[in-house]
Amino acid sequence: MAVNRITGMVSGMDTDKLVKDLMKIEQARYDKVDIEKQYVEWKQDAYRTTRSTIDAFHGEYFDILNRDTYMMSESSLAAFSSTTLIDGEESKHVTVTGSVDANNLTHTIDSIQQLATEDHWYGAVSRIASINSGPITSGAGSTIESIKGGPLKFQLSIDGSTKTIEITDPELSAINSVDDLVSALNTEITSVFGSGYTDVVSKFSDDGDDFIKFDQPGSTVGVYTAEGSIVLDKLGIQSGRTNTAYEDSTIQDLFGIGDSGFENFGINGVEITDLSGSDTVEDFMYKINKANAGVNISFNSLDNRFELKSTSTGTVNDIKIEDGSNADAMFDKLGFGALTGDGTTDDGYRLSGQNAIIVLDDETIVKASNSFVVEGVNYQLNSVYTDTKPIDIKITNNTDEVYDKISKFVEDYNGLILAMNLIVDESKNRDYNPLSAEEKKSLSEDQIKDWETEAKKGILHNDSNIISMLDEMRRAFYEPVDGSGLTLSDMGITTSSNYKENGKLVIDENRLKDALKNNYTDVVTLFTKESEHHYLEEGTASERYAENGLMNRLEDIINNQIRTGRDTDGNKGFLVEKAGVVGDSSVANNALSKELLQYESRLDLLLDLLSSKEEGYYFEFSRMETALARLQSQSSSLTSTLGR
Repeated sequence: MAVNRITGMVSGMDTDKLVKDLMKIEQARYDKVDIEKQYVEWKQDAYRTTRSTIDAFHGEYFDILNRDTYMMSESSLAAFSSTTLIDGEESKHVTVTGSVDANNLTHTIDSIQQLATEDHWYGAVSRIASINSGPITSGAGSTIESIKGGPLKFQLSIDGSTKTIEITDPELSAINSVDDLVSALNTEITSVFGSGYTDVVSKFSDDGDDFIKFDQPGSTVGVYTAEGSIVLDKLGIQSGRTNTAYEDSTIQDLFGIGDSGFENFGINGVEITDLSGSDTVEDFMYKINKANAGVNISFNSLDNRFELKSTSTGTVNDIKIEDGSNADAMFDKLGFGALTGDGTTDDGYRLSGQNAIIVLDDETIVKASNSFVVEGVNYQLNSVYTDTKPIDIKITNNTDEVYDKISKFVEDYNGLILAMNLIVDESKNRDYNPLSAEEKKSLSEDQIKDWETEAKKGILHNDSNIISMLDEMRRAFYEPVDGSGLTLSDMGITTSSNYKENGKLVIDENRLKDALKNNYTDVVTLFTKESEHHYLEEGTASERYAENGLMNRLEDIINNQIRTGRDTDGNKGFLVEKAGVVGDSSVANNALSKELLQYESRLDLLLDLLSSKEEGYYFEFSRMETALARLQSQSSSLTSTLGR
């Protein structure tokens, strides 16, 4: 309800000032809660910044995508120099790299007799990617005779360029066979389109009948009826037909195979159950390729043939069509029915898969792949080599590179714990608290910024969670790892004796390099060993900790703070549960956000109370002014009466 505010008209008082002064006490209650809310917001920001700092360190050393700094696997600490020399010259026939099991090794490749290849089937030349005529006959009453009634005229389109093709009457009279027709058409097409178009039309035979087809490999070709001509009908060619029409045609239309033809359809022991006669060629090939049957089928529109290829090399991965499978009949239709090994142009042929064969250290090695590992050395065969001079291979452990990687990790780890210790060691400046809205009015932006910088100091002072995390990190580095022959101190990495440095790691360069040179495998194990128990596997935390190497221990500790995935109790990492992460559902669903919502509710309530209180004061002053006005009126009336 609106209240009339009479501001000292009778009393002469400054009512607004009086109410404002009275409201200061009430406003102080509101400001106190608003300041508490501001402090919680700052605390949430501080936790989120802390998580971001930890997450950045995690991304640097625990994310496999950062291969240069990743430290979680044996291979991440495998740094080797390798040479493959023929008479002192680097060879390109083979590439070798060391793994964690390779350490200062030498080998000799006497020859690379052959490379591993895939089993590759080439179907017979198909006619689905061409414009095909009906059967064409010669002699009396034949197709050839019928087209001489002319005019032999139609439109031909190649890659969007459309020209009229016309055979004149004198030229028609000289056509007596299908070969004559093909020659006449190609002569006319060449004269219209140019010298590159000499074989657009060709002849083929099927079951004793002759046909012609229009095609230009790599181009889109179409034929259309010309005005006044019915020659395409006589040749059995549908006007508007293109050599890409097969792309929208179904398997049943192209090959006469319906749904029943795809029952019991198996390749390499894998039954493919989702094929149907209504599939297009693209559908058909896609379904086979995604079935994980170890094959890839494609249609080569340039050669106008299907190709079937094993997805892995070696004879063990040769393609096998299941006995009694309908795949056999379908592949016959695709031109794979009578594969030969001669690679002729039109017939289907097969280039069988073969194994890689090398002679290594006088031993003949047979592998299904060109990439393989022998005694800790990764080999990648690039080309055949049968010369008499051997390829000399040398693998040398690059301890300097591994040292630099470990040293960089220790440096950044020290930077992380320094940043965390600064957070928990920073004391609060008791002379500075968050400013109220009224206090900010008298300050400039720079003054507000400087004030708030001081007020935010020590906001996470002695935070028990961060202190606990730092303690866990320190223990992770000096407690022994099951199955490792070394401790961190054995390899020259110790904790600083200065307690004020709060667990800083110190490297003895000579001892670390000596450990890398003489105990390389133990060093790698100490850093990268992984427990058989999974992270967050219920009831196995202590076993996992004891079995884990240093990096896996450290990642578990970090993940307990920053992970956005949930554990078996439905909880995310502590810092995520506490303050949330931008870009995750926790951004609004976290402990501090819930606390801020409670502050919002309290402030809304206090704001309503302030408004009511202020209106109450004005109402009381209004009553006072009204009473004074009435008294003044009565006094004037009495004075007037007595004065008579």
